[in-house]
Amino acid sequence: MAKMKENTGPGADLVLRAFAGLTERVLITDGDGTILTATESFSRLCGKEATGLAGTNVASLFLPGRYDRIRTGLQKSSPTGEWSFDLRPEDCRTLSFSGELRVRKISGEVSRQTSYVFTAFPSESASSDDRVREAVYQIADAADRAATMDDLYASLHCIISTVMPASNFYISLFDSAENLLSFPYFVDEVDEPSPPQKPGRGLTEYVLRTGRSLLCTLKVQDELVAKGEADLVGAPSVIWLGVPLPKGPWGF
Repeated sequence: MAKMKENTGPGADLVLRAFAGLTERVLITDGDGTILTATESFSRLCGKEATGLAGTNVASLFLPGRYDRIRTGLQKSSPTGEWSFDLRPEDCRTLSFSGELRVRKISGEVSRQTSYVFTAFPSESASSDDRVREAVYQIADAADRAATMDDLYASLHCIISTVMPASNFYISLFDSAENLLSFPYFVDEVDEPSPPQKPGRGLTEYVLRTGRSLLCTLKVQDELVAKGEADLVGAPSVIWLGVPLPKGPWGF
């Protein structure tokens, strides 16, 4: 897990990783085509683990002739344009895919860095929700534009609210060296923000402990409490969603 700095260049990568984990078939590269991160669902299209793609070049997924046409389209692009390409299995070297590949170029006004967000839509998933994909692009833009981390957190809340109900939303940060859990951003209709504290047995700590996302209904919460895996902290939530972002000694 990583400590996010006031310089939002590193923050952009972390935010993209966090939100891409909620989407399907997303791959992110830097301006030279080096893969920064990919969701598990995209990696499965390549027959690899997500960690096996990071650091390789996106060109290696395609046959040279096919990727040359994609690259030419990207080089002619406007700063924030989006392009779509129809791909067939015979176009790809390691990507087992037939459908539409959409690519969005993200040009950072503050970081001066360029990245590309690739989203794959197999033929059978033409009805995929574009709001999530658009939110990924908005987060990348917000991470570059934000003057402070407080500004970035508030922007994240607004963007996530466009794809799911998020009137109650918080960001927690765990410092393993100090064994301290803090809440730099906290908005809730009932509960008050907690001061930095030692980890307890709440749902936040459960997600950090397991390293897995959790979509928790009242039934799931009752089961976790009954098993001794978590305790009820604060007002009960009909539905609670937590997503971890592990990297280094820090974490969300």
